[in-house]
Parts: sequence; C-alpha cells; structure tokens
Amino acid sequence: MKRVLLTLVMVLLVAAVVAPSAAHPPQFLLRPRPSTAPLLVAPKTTPPVLPPAHLLVQARHQQAQAHHKHDKKSAQNLDQQAGAPARPARTPFRGFDWTMLGIATRVRDQGRAGTCWAHAGVEALEANLEIRTGTLPLLAVQPVLDQLQDGGGGDALLVFPELQKQGTGLAKDYPYLVGKLNPRRKEELPYKALAWGFVHNPARPATVAEIKAALLQFGPVYTTLSATDAFMRNRGEVMAEKGPFPEVNHAVLIVGWDDNRKAWKIKNSWGPRWGDKGFGWVAWGRYRIGTSTAWVQGVVQP
Repeated sequence: MKRVLLTLVMVLLVAAVVAPSAAHPPQFLLRPRPSTAPLLVAPKTTPPVLPPAHLLVQARHQQAQAHHKHDKKSAQNLDQQAGAPARPARTPFRGFDWTMLGIATRVRDQGRAGTCWAHAGVEALEANLEIRTGTLPLLAVQPVLDQLQDGGGGDALLVFPELQKQGTGLAKDYPYLVGKLNPRRKEELPYKALAWGFVHNPARPATVAEIKAALLQFGPVYTTLSATDAFMRNRGEVMAEKGPFPEVNHAVLIVGWDDNRKAWKIKNSWGPRWGDKGFGWVAWGRYRIGTSTAWVQGVVQP
C-alpha cells in the first residue's frame, strides 16, 4: 500500500512540474531560418510614443483657421491648398477622411509596371511625414526599386524594411522609370521609416475596427486587395461585388472610411483617370481588402 501511495505522489509531483501555468506560459522556440529563405513574418517593431495622428493634424488646422477666421478669402485659400474635396449633398458623409485634412491628396501613376507595392509603401511613409512634419514632401519610389533591383511584384515585407534601411529621397531628384532600374546606390537617403508593422495578424485580413484605429493613430495605411475587372473599370461608385474574389494582386493606400457607405476610401496608383480622380470606395469585407494592412512612422534624417 505504501508503495502505491508513493508512486501516486511521484506522479502528481511530475504532473505539477510539467503542466504550464497562467503565470508562466510555455515558450515556443523557433527553428533558425536559413539565410536564403524568404522572410515570412514582419520583424516586430514598437512604434514610438507619439500623439495620435488625427489629433495632431486637427489641432494644426484649428490653429490655422483661428488665425484666418477674420479673413474669408484666406480661409478659402487654405482649404484649396489642403485639397479638401467638397462633400456631395446626395451622399451624406459620416466617418473620417485624411484627404479632407490635406493629407495624401496627390495621385500617382505606376504605369504598366507592377510596382503598386512600392507606391503604396512610399505613399504611406509620405503621408505620415506630412502629418508629423506639417510639410508636403513628394517622395520617390525609384530608389526603393533600384536598391531591391525589383521593377515587378513585391509586398510590404520588401518595401518597408528597405525604407527603414536605406530610405528614399524626393521624386524630383529620383524620377520614376516605370519598371526600369538604375544601379544600386550606396548613399543613405534622408526620408526613412522609423518603425512599421502590421495592424493585425498577417494570417488574416484586418478587421474594420483595427483599420479605423490604425488610420487615426498613424495616418493612411498600406493594404492589399483583389483587383477584379470591375475594380479596374471603376469611375467613382462604391465597389461592392459579392465575389468570390481571387488571391490579392494589388496594393493601395486606405485614407479614410464612411460609415454610411460602409466602405473604405482608397488612394490608387493608376493616375487620376481611375475612380474619382484617382480615389475610390471599397465596401468593407469585399475584394479581400484589409489583407497585409500595415502602418508606418517616418523620420527625416539630416
């Protein structure tokens, strides 16, 4: 009997040692990845503690409006410089739109090259710098393509690490070559990503709440979607096909949302003839929008 009791006590002791507890969860060790293998998970980066982006810009605009409140003409000029589009009366707006605050208003054209991923990444960095610095630098896409020697397909895991490492310059100094490449440059460039990350688990699309929170905290965000034939032909209406949608094949910038439309406002890189002068509306949950959605915070180095 004593031997049975002793055996039972030993079993219980071993079980207590092996079982994980809430205070000390088990650790999952990752096998070292071969240096030639692709990077499948974004490096974990902690964003600097900064004021929410929307509060920073709204405060700046409130100061400007107070300064010009006695000068109606100056106030109208300020709105025009900010690029705030007039809201059509037939579609009441209830949401948030960075372009109404003068952010991410300039539309580019990637041409026939598959560089949407580089455009969307650079434009996300550009928008964040517009927010944080109060300036309007038009950033270059070409240095990213040159450094990676990639004028075709890519994704967030290519563009953002490159913007962290090497950075980019101004578009006037590094013109876009529509898929053609220059030799790699050795110099570091001043406009860089200080930190970046996905707003969600990359294994699934981001939720509406996650994207809204990232838009307010960081500014316009990079995302990917499935660009169907109807998407390509869009002329400004809300895109709300029911699907099914193929795999994602295009990267864009999300610049806002409208709760009445239940849709995201996106900025495309197909020139001003697409959509509504280069912008469009994509219904929540359609076209796989929200896949690989990423934020970025920028810095200008001397």
